Amino acid sequence: MGHFACPFDINLISAFGIILLITKRRSTLQENIPLRSHLQIQFREHKYLIISPIGLFLLALPRILLAFLVEFMKSARESIYIFLFGYFISFLPPILLFIVFVLPSEVYMKAFKRAINSYWRRLHCLCNEGNNRI
Repeated sequence: MGHFACPFDINLISAFGIILLITKRRSTLQENIPLRSHLQIQFREHKYLIISPIGLFLLALPRILLAFLVEFMKSARESIYIFLFGYFISFLPPILLFIVFVLPSEVYMKAFKRAINSYWRRLHCLCNEGNNRI
């Protein structure tokens, strides 16, 4: 349980620390804006720093629950299906990394859209080039 909770706590504390440090610096530079407004702006800008660790913890939660459930199982036959289910659940975090990290972040989402548009233009050019030869 500690190997799930400790990284989550460290990530969350770091995210809050980063947001608070940025807020403090901005409020000293821009004294005409209240500290609360700076804090709200920084939370909106850096919400992905908080959403990502929570998402990863939620994705790991079924594995934790399955590990505890297997400990209390009596029959070996029943636990085979739970082990199999737990094995497939362990693939969820890598599969859902896009949803956890890219979608909440505006910067990553813009970069993703640029990359998709670039690949789409290349593919479209290659397809049109092949049609022109016929």
